[in-house]
Amino acid sequence: MSSLQQVLSEYAVPLKVWLSPGARTIAADPILAALSGKAEINTSPISSQEQLKGPAVLLVAASEINGSQREDLQNLAKIAHPGRVVLVGGTSDRDVLMDAINHWGVFRVVAMKAEAQEIVDAVLAAGTYLKREVALETAIDDLDIENTMLDSAIDQVEGRQEQARLLARSSAETTISDGMHTTLAREEQTLRTLAENASPTDQIIIHNALSGIETLVKITEQFHDRAIERAAGIPVQPEPIDELVSHARNLCTSETGQSLNGHLGSGAKCTIDPFAFIHVLLHLCRNLDAGPAIAIDTHTEGHHAVVLLQYGEAWTEDPHTQSSKGPLTTSWTRLTEEGVAWQAIIDPTGEPVVRITIPIVDTSHA
Repeated sequence: MSSLQQVLSEYAVPLKVWLSPGARTIAADPILAALSGKAEINTSPISSQEQLKGPAVLLVAASEINGSQREDLQNLAKIAHPGRVVLVGGTSDRDVLMDAINHWGVFRVVAMKAEAQEIVDAVLAAGTYLKREVALETAIDDLDIENTMLDSAIDQVEGRQEQARLLARSSAETTISDGMHTTLAREEQTLRTLAENASPTDQIIIHNALSGIETLVKITEQFHDRAIERAAGIPVQPEPIDELVSHARNLCTSETGQSLNGHLGSGAKCTIDPFAFIHVLLHLCRNLDAGPAIAIDTHTEGHHAVVLLQYGEAWTEDPHTQSSKGPLTTSWTRLTEEGVAWQAIIDPTGEPVVRITIPIVDTSHA
């Protein structure tokens, strides 16, 4: 069994095939003959669409694309997601094909007079695509759950008394970070296996997810090293500020698919808590009511590094108020105790900017 087959088997879902009225007259016989007992085949999905649950492969005849049942069939296509549509006919009609691709997400087109095996092969190929999509979505959901568990564990540690908190945190962080690193590395390998066999479109999605996971792997490695230092009483080692900002930027880019512009040129190091800093920076980049940050820059001024977050619109609520709630309170408290300060301003060009200043221990420039 190949690596991809092993991955897909972990997230196996039964193959469901739905036939529209037009496709039923053309494809029902070969589909039933080839896939009975191997797939759940529904030859009248429109009449029972309220009870249907995807994912599924939907066969639609080209003549139905602009027919009276277009709305019902498009609704079936939504229910079938992440399964896709196989179009029967329309191979010589450019307008039909463009409509099918742009508005139906058609996966494969077979000729109206295609042989039975060609229709069956198209359905099986769509089924393989479906299983790959389900595997990807499930793996990402699992990662989200694991990240939430990590956040919860860290929050519990931070709520303890100072001395007890530090001791417990050192032990918990070492264990959690080691476990998370192993888990993330496994998820990273799963996505790499998927990417090897994915279509170009799928590879873009998978590579975005991989970028985020690779960043999280690096963060958990730093997390683990910092926890060991604390537990052993070793002085905290300085962290490159640009690298911490880059981690946050990569996570934002992986989440949205849109690059966060700007130049990271401080070349400085600091001893602030890197995880509290990334936590706060992610919030400022993503969650202010002015919308996401559009650029992020770093430079040095004297004995401080400066991080500038630029926004496309002004805020309706004071960013300090927006950023002093819930788990952020602990992160901000820690950073403030370490000399980090920030302010929300309108710069001389009229752009809304959040300015963060960080004490540095290394003023050399890259």
